[in-house]
Parts: sequence; structure tokens; C-alpha cells
Amino acid sequence: MKNKNIFEKCFLIILVIINVFMYIMEIYITEFWAYITLFLSFLTILKFKNNIALFFMFFCIFYFEYSFIVSRYISSTPILPVLYEQIRFDSTYFIGISGVMFFHIGILLFSPKSKDVVPMSSFLEQTQDKEKNIVSIKSIILTAFISLFIFNYQIFTIIPLPRTLYEYLIIFFVLAFYYARNEKIMKKVLFVLMFINVAIDFLQGGRAIVLQPILAWLFLCFSKYLTAKRMTIVAVVGLIFFTALGIYGDNISMGRSISESLSYVSPHNMINTFQRRKLALDTSVSAYWTGLTFVEMSNIHSIDMRVGNFVDYISKYTILGGSSGYEQLYEQSLQYYIHYNGGIISNYAFYWLGYIGILLLGAIFGKILQYFSSLQNNASEFSKIFFIYFISTMPRWFLYYPTPLIRGTVLLFIVYVFINFITSNKRKEKKYE
Repeated sequence: MKNKNIFEKCFLIILVIINVFMYIMEIYITEFWAYITLFLSFLTILKFKNNIALFFMFFCIFYFEYSFIVSRYISSTPILPVLYEQIRFDSTYFIGISGVMFFHIGILLFSPKSKDVVPMSSFLEQTQDKEKNIVSIKSIILTAFISLFIFNYQIFTIIPLPRTLYEYLIIFFVLAFYYARNEKIMKKVLFVLMFINVAIDFLQGGRAIVLQPILAWLFLCFSKYLTAKRMTIVAVVGLIFFTALGIYGDNISMGRSISESLSYVSPHNMINTFQRRKLALDTSVSAYWTGLTFVEMSNIHSIDMRVGNFVDYISKYTILGGSSGYEQLYEQSLQYYIHYNGGIISNYAFYWLGYIGILLLGAIFGKILQYFSSLQNNASEFSKIFFIYFISTMPRWFLYYPTPLIRGTVLLFIVYVFINFITSNKRKEKKYE
């Protein structure tokens, strides 16, 4: 087994050396690396098969990668061909697919062995909290926040709040579902709120943001019932749902009314879309294109400018958000290319720090996954909450931007500390009664 592990690491390192050599020699063969990337993505799924949440996360990532790889590197009938015609540099496709491959190589090199991955049920057991009243107070406070956000933004505006604030609503959903997972009434209330929020986001053409609270709900409220077979069924249903969402969203973006857009979501159109796209998800293909514009910009912007943008992102933007004046990469690239925002996470890393940035990103993910894979039921409460948040926000941080992993995690910790601070006073009051 030890020799097998050494062979795997040597194989991955050799792939890196060959790829870098081809890049230096300007041998931009892409189809070979596309197949290798899919193979490594599949290996990542197998590595985390013992943990149903991580298994499902990498299953989704594999599907996202399959979508843009089949469409851009293999198929003779690509999706969104007009957008990709804007490419100016010969190396762009090569760097794009190499970046995704390096991301998986970093994860495979630094993550634990498959046999060391702990099942999710071992640390998310529905144990009774000794201070049930305090837990109830936490879930009630969080549910009240969620209600305020949803009804204030989605239905009628009482307090004017910025749109970006609602992108972090997933933080409250994760915390609320975590504390309410043993309470039947609160779970039902939260489900209704989640359904309202998802339905409205769906009608507005939202995509990845729709999936986030659903994943948190599934993994926190039904963890002991989830199996690979059931999650595969969920994935198939999700594929159908997101295809329908894509058809609907495309029509909404064309200026059609809600009722007219919904009329296009028919079984006939669904089947035609599956056949034409070869089961590829257009959202993934679009996000990959936006990410490639970052690769293109790396040829236009100086190294100092790229590194400076990274420093500003993890410092100014993380602390101050939109008020920092930070310009997102997808906003910068709109000066040169037409796209629909988003961006694959590996392309952010390449723009900022080149190939080293992608390997560093993969290594960081590998270490995070190593920690998640060893979690037991006696792990800290925040570790369990962060795990669910990490899984739930995957569509956002992989296809759009890494903000949920950096700024989002900071805000998650702040809200967690705030809620526990409020309830700690209740605990003291109860103690001295």
C-alpha cells in the first residue's frame, strides 16, 4: 500500500514536469490534458467515497469539469462558441485546462489516503444537546434573521440593504439548520423559508445560489439517510433541474416575461438541450470562459499588478467588502471581453500567482480536506459548521469566485461568535436564577 502511494505521487509529479516542459516549449496540446484532467477528477471522487458529503462535492465538480471539457476540448459542437472566438493568445486553452489539472494534483498530493477518510455520519450524529433551551434560542434568532432578509429583499423592502448582503444568507441557513436539526417545528419553518427563497431566486434566474441552502438542508437534516446511491439520484435530479433553470434563465436574460420563459421549460426542449449539449451544463461552460479571460489578462497585466490585486483581495476586500473599492477580476476583464461573470477558481489562482498559485491552491484544499476527513463527533462545533458551509457553497466558489472561502468564512465565524455571545448571556442568566 505504501508503494502504491509513492507510485501515485511520482505519477502526479511527472505529469507536472511534462506539462510545464510543454508550456515552456510552447507545445500547446490540449485534448490529451483534458482527458488526464477528467481522469484525475474521477480519482478525487474515489478518494473521498467514504464521506458522502465530500463524495457528492467532487461528483459535482467532476460534472462541472466534464461540461466545459467536453464542450471546449472534445465536442465538435461547442456551447457558446461566439464567446470563445474572442481568445487572442495561443496558450490560453492550454493554461486553462492545465490549471484545473494542477488543482486536482495539489489535492491528490496533500489530501489523506482513501482509507483514512472518516464518514460524515461519525461527526454529524443527531445527539441531544445538554442545553436544549440555548440551542432553541440560537435557532429562533437565526430563523428571525433569515425571515427578515427574505421578506425585506425578496418581497417588500422595509430596510434598504445592499444586494451583496443577501449573497451571504447561506451563512444564516447553515447555522440555523445546524442548531435546529433536532427540532421538528423549527426545521419545518426553516424549510418553508428556504423554499420561498429558492423559488424567488429561481424565478429571478438564479443558478448556483439556489443550490446552496438545499445542500445545507440535505446534509444537516438527512445526513444519516444519505448514501452514494441516493446522492447519485439527487445529482441526476439536480442535472434536470439545472438544465431547466438554464433554459429558463436564458429566456429571462433575453427579456422575455416569467410566464413566457417558463413555457420554454418543456420535456421536448429538455431532451433537445441534453442531446445538443451532450449533457454539459451551460453555466459551467460560461464560467470557464470567464476564467479564461483571466488567463488572457495575465498576458496584458504586469506581475506587480496581478500580485497587488491578490493582496488587495485577501486584505481590503475581505475586511471591507464592496466599500473597499476593490475591482473584481470579472469586472476588469469586461474591459477586454464579453462574458457573463463568474470564473473557475483555478483561473483566479493562475492570474494572481501563475502555476505556483494553482498548486498552492490545491495544496491548501488538500490540507483542508485532510482536516475534514479526520473529523469525529467530538470535533469542535465550528469545525462541523464550517464543513457544511464549505460543501454548500461549492457551486459558488468553484464556478464564480473564491469569496465564500475567504470573506465568507470570516463572516461565518463572526456570526457564529455573535450568536454564541448572545446566548452565553442567556446561559449566565439561567445559571444565577
